[in-house]
Amino acid sequence: MDVEHLIFGGLKAEPIIISTLSTLVTVLLYIKYWFDSYAVTNIPSNSLLPSYDFIIIGSGSA
Repeated sequence: MDVEHLIFGGLKAEPIIISTLSTLVTVLLYIKYWFDSYAVTNIPSNSLLPSYDFIIIGSGSA
């Protein structure tokens, strides 16, 4: 058996299968973000320290 045929033969799927799987993965990741989004949750104030040793100004890449 040809190993390259086994590996690369599976990559030649029908375009409708590829688009369906892509859409399914996109929907699943969106649902996961919807339930597990930590960016929109509020941080409880009792877990914050009263003072810090440094201040971060800006968050862009330099």
